[in-house]
Amino acid sequence: MAQSSSDRVVFRKFLSAPSDAPFRFVLAALVGSDRLWAILVVGIPVVSLLASSVNSFFARVAAGSSVILALWLVWMSHEFTYCRTTFDVNTGSFAKSKPYGGGEYPAVELDNIDEVTIIRFGTTALVKFGYSSSLSNNTPAVVIDNSDTSVFTSHLKHPDVEVRSRSVDLWSMPIDRIHLRIITASVILIGIPVIVWLLHGADPFKSNVVIVPLIVLIGTAIYGMIKRERMLPP
Repeated sequence: MAQSSSDRVVFRKFLSAPSDAPFRFVLAALVGSDRLWAILVVGIPVVSLLASSVNSFFARVAAGSSVILALWLVWMSHEFTYCRTTFDVNTGSFAKSKPYGGGEYPAVELDNIDEVTIIRFGTTALVKFGYSSSLSNNTPAVVIDNSDTSVFTSHLKHPDVEVRSRSVDLWSMPIDRIHLRIITASVILIGIPVIVWLLHGADPFKSNVVIVPLIVLIGTAIYGMIKRERMLPP
């Protein structure tokens, strides 16, 4: 629940239980704009796979892209484990906590936000922030308790900020673009490596394009697991 004082409002949401892990990956798959997702997550792996018949370099790129996607999903899932979002009422800005008690990211001014999309899943709401630059290093998303959605939205009131909100049932029909992003992530993660293996064997997976992000992925996953075991919610 949100906690308020005279100059700030704090929203907390914890998704640290082992049973929350699949849901954190779903949330991570929805971070970022649809256009950026289509280019980086779908376009690069698929084009590289098609081009692998011309040059073996592209087979390594296709294999590595799946590992990099997995690393991105694991990294973003850490961001949603213990999520604290603090609104500064006086400055009209907010700051998101870093994972596992690492302080806060730089505050984001509402003037820098173009649009906000709130996607509600049961008791959890994913809040996505859209900026003028697709490659902005500002906070891309936070999670809050669904019951705090109206309070959170009230602090986003700004003439230049468009706020959209919707509820989603992951098991509902028909399938929309939210479902498609989750399905696409699963297909890229599993399908691309399998196809590369069938077409080119194990050689593409022995390159640094795959090995380096794989080592980082394993280290990041282990680090998160250890921190979740040792750390109490802030």
